[in-house]
Amino acid sequence: MHDSPPTGASTRVLTSKEKTALDLFFQGDYSQAYDLFKEIYDTQRVNHGDDHPYTLQTLTSISNCLSNLEKYDESLNVITDVIKYHTEKSGRFDSKTRVAIKSKCILLNKMAKFNEAIELLSDLWEFEEANDITNSIETLSTLVSAYTGKGDFEKAKNRVVDLVQITAGTKGADHPEALRAQAMLADILLKMGEKEDATVLLEEILEKQKEHLGCLHADTKRTEEYLEAIKSAKEIESSEISETEKEELEEKRVGIESALKQNEKAISVYEEGKYQHSMELFTQSLHKLKKYKSEDKLGILETRHSIAMLLDKVGRPWEGKKQLLEVLEEQEKFLPCDSVDLLTTKSDLAVILCSIGKYSEAYEQSWEVLQLAESSLGADHELTLTINNNIACILIHLAKYDLAKEIAQKVLEARKRVLGDSHMHTLTTLNTIAHLMNIDGNSKQAYELIIEICEYRKKILGEKHPLSLSSLHDLSLAADNIGNHVASFNLCLRAVSLLKKSLGMGHPVTLKVQLTVMVYFMQGGFSKKAKELSDILFEHMVTVNGFYHPDTIAFMQEFAKMIAAKGETNFAYSIFRMNYHNRVYIFGEDHPATADSKAWTSLCYIKLLREARRHLIY
Repeated sequence: MHDSPPTGASTRVLTSKEKTALDLFFQGDYSQAYDLFKEIYDTQRVNHGDDHPYTLQTLTSISNCLSNLEKYDESLNVITDVIKYHTEKSGRFDSKTRVAIKSKCILLNKMAKFNEAIELLSDLWEFEEANDITNSIETLSTLVSAYTGKGDFEKAKNRVVDLVQITAGTKGADHPEALRAQAMLADILLKMGEKEDATVLLEEILEKQKEHLGCLHADTKRTEEYLEAIKSAKEIESSEISETEKEELEEKRVGIESALKQNEKAISVYEEGKYQHSMELFTQSLHKLKKYKSEDKLGILETRHSIAMLLDKVGRPWEGKKQLLEVLEEQEKFLPCDSVDLLTTKSDLAVILCSIGKYSEAYEQSWEVLQLAESSLGADHELTLTINNNIACILIHLAKYDLAKEIAQKVLEARKRVLGDSHMHTLTTLNTIAHLMNIDGNSKQAYELIIEICEYRKKILGEKHPLSLSSLHDLSLAADNIGNHVASFNLCLRAVSLLKKSLGMGHPVTLKVQLTVMVYFMQGGFSKKAKELSDILFEHMVTVNGFYHPDTIAFMQEFAKMIAAKGETNFAYSIFRMNYHNRVYIFGEDHPATADSKAWTSLCYIKLLREARRHLIY
């Protein structure tokens, strides 16, 4: 996990150079980020002075770059300068000074300078205990790490007990941070040789994590892994088993540990948008779990669930649907109907149904799951909000825009309140609302909102992440809606180029964006290029999505328009007519897409009648 530079996004607008430096940092290119932050720092020193907040913010970013490059001594010197400037300007216990001191102590722990870290953190803890208890959580957590690193487990235990009480008091006993604090206490108890107490505490934590976070959450998996390691160690230490059995148990322990680490790595790779690699890691982990932990049905099903959703992400939704239905069938045998894991699986099934164009089925599935989620988890639980957001997206496909807008607005308000304005899930809902703005004709507002979403996603995820590229395509469409056709076309071409590299030519998202490019070629009069691209797209669309997928039908609609413009009216009419019947079946008679097919079918029919009359006359 990298040390993150402060962005200052909440207080000022970042320059393009600062945004680039942050992009490089979050993509893991610490060396180039350091060089760019250094340039920014030199400019800020000249323009603002050494002790200006902007300058100190950049200096902190430089320290974090150096820390991630493992240049700890240099990083320490830089953060010490930051502390000096803040102390001289605002005092030792000002909030900005304290944040910098905590950063320095994290660095001191990495350098094994535990005594120095303990001295600084003890002073901070004494101040915050009396004056700012809510901001003492990071202080205590870092102090516990320092005492643990030093081997003073008794003092580490005392401080972690304080941490448990504060997190429970300020955030609630079942909050993820409170459960992490309890896990720290269990770790220290284990180091002190109190294995039974540690095991009991971890089992209690695991039960709460499964209930409130779900079995797929990284914290839950980590606790499971810890308990498994303790159990295996106890079995190996037992004198009642033979050497051969000990070797077998050790092999099993190593195999399970490897599988769980691969799962954790797969989650990390998934968050980077590397879906194919993530799926490969989950698949390898699944084989090990089946071999070494076959009794853990729930863990095996969770991994299969992850693989099913990744199949959808890499453009193989039919395979994903098949696997997810198998997972659901097994889960229903032993999980309560309102358990988080079962509800998540049912919700994800609706997502896959949407991917394969079965919007009505997806809506019915989501609505059924929503009732259970609201009654068992509450309206503000993240799963409930996710289901509601999915329903809003499905309603857009079904052209029920007013209801979609009403639901999306409620989800946005809740996510802003619970998660904050810049959380990835909040941005997902904002994207849904931007799409609805475009439909309502508020193209300028939609364009500005999508620019904001693009910037956030690019900053947090990197430019090449699939979600960032999806936003780039949305921005292209929004630019077209406000009349900026050249910019729209260029953005679309860039999105296609990056999508081919990250997801591949045959991925459904890549194909969808390329369809937009084909339409631009047609509208711009580049009929030869449009035809060449249509030949490529037809083969991929049918192979990947199937002939009756809405995206394939959308492609056929544009293809028919292209050949109609070339005078092939009879052929175009047959395609428009076929599309009309398919869209009636998928969307219903009143859907705008159905109306579009009906209008074009009528136009072609009238043109064919006129041509027939001309032939009769002549």
